[in-house]
Amino acid sequence: PNFRKPNYFSEHLLSDILLLSLFATTSGAESDEEIVSYRKEKEIFLRVFLKLPNGIPSHDTITRIFRRY
Repeated sequence: PNFRKPNYFSEHLLSDILLLSLFATTSGAESDEEIVSYRKEKEIFLRVFLKLPNGIPSHDTITRIFRRY
């Protein structure tokens, strides 16, 4: 049996993650930690410009994407 919550692995749009990272880096972020700080500071702004069907991606999600590519 699978005891995990149904949304254990929520899916985020790659375009949302890339745009979030682009916005953060053009604002001076140089690491994944700084991207996460930007994400927290600019949440309202991000919700206006990004789809974010499953909310704002977590630090782990952002890090996982950039370690993969």
